[in-house]
Amino acid sequence: MSGSLDALPACEKCLSTDESARAGRISRAPARNLFVLGRGILRKLLGRALGCGADAVPLAENALGKPALARSRDLSFSLSHSEDLMLFALSAGPGEIGLDVERVRPVATDELALLCLHPTEWEALDGSSGLRGAARFFQLWTAKEALLKAVG
Repeated sequence: MSGSLDALPACEKCLSTDESARAGRISRAPARNLFVLGRGILRKLLGRALGCGADAVPLAENALGKPALARSRDLSFSLSHSEDLMLFALSAGPGEIGLDVERVRPVATDELALLCLHPTEWEALDGSSGLRGAARFFQLWTAKEALLKAVG
C-alpha cells in the first residue's frame, strides 16, 4: 500500500473507534495524516499476516502506550516514522522487535549527544560536525531507539 496521501481515505476506514478519536485530537493536519497513514498501513500489513481484514486486526496498547496485538504472541511488529519516512517490521515467532528511522537533518549534535548518549557513544561521534556529525548521531540514536522499542 502506498504511503501517499492518496491512501488516506482507505487508511481512515480501517481505524478503530479509539484510533479515529485519537487522530481527531491531533490538531496539525500533517501529524494527523501521518498517524492515520501509519496505523492504516500497519493494520493492512498485519491483516495480511493474520489472514483478516485490516479493520479486524486486534490492536491494543501495552502499558507503555506501544501498539501491540491483543491476542497474539506469535507475531510482533514495530513501526517508526520521521517526517515523510515510514518504516514497518513484522516478525513471526516469540520475542519483540524494534526499529527506528530518522530523517538526517542538521541538529545541535553535541548538546543532544551529551543528553542521551552514553560517553562511549558520544566519543564515537569523533568530533564530527554538520551533516556528517548529524548522520553519525542519528545512526547511534536510531540503534538506541530500536533497542528500547524492542525491550520496552
